[in-house]
Amino acid sequence: MTKSRLSPNHIARRAELVEAAQRVLRRDGIKGCSSRAIAKESGLNNGLIHYYFKTVDAVVDAAMAEMVDDIVASIETAAQGHEDPSHRFWSVIEAHLDAFGGSPEQTILWMDYWVDAMRSGRMEVIGRIDDAVLGAITSALKDADVPGAGARARAICGYVVGVAIRRVIRPQSKPQLREEILMMSGGLAADADSELNRAAAG
Repeated sequence: MTKSRLSPNHIARRAELVEAAQRVLRRDGIKGCSSRAIAKESGLNNGLIHYYFKTVDAVVDAAMAEMVDDIVASIETAAQGHEDPSHRFWSVIEAHLDAFGGSPEQTILWMDYWVDAMRSGRMEVIGRIDDAVLGAITSALKDADVPGAGARARAICGYVVGVAIRRVIRPQSKPQLREEILMMSGGLAADADSELNRAAAG
């Protein structure tokens, strides 16, 4: 049955399972997100999971994809909210950092999912975040006439992901982050309204 032919009831049940999987993922992580755990959380029969989804991985991917949609939307909103390239740049950086900075548990969930998805070749969902961030940062750097915009944008994206992992055990202050990102950006002028830059100024 293709997605376009799904009945309203089928769509509703899938949505219930996805929402239940999200709750389990946030609470128990990837390892704890079994078909039994999703069924218990949703109040639906365990066998129904394999009726509405081919595998548990498919439920997890759907759950993470919805979280990715929210992150991509916040990045796109940040990029579209500023004409000035420097303001746009810092706004996108903060949106990217915020996506992974809610809590250590949130960071660990994303890291676990990345590893799990890479091992099984299911990298499309994670790739969408990278594409959105990389595109927005590259565009801002190019608009500001920063040389080597593409290479700098890739370095900054890698740095932000590394920060998300590292700050679980070694937190960095916003002024430290700003200073390092500023260097990688080629000295792109700072947005006065940026939380990162307010922290640095303070």
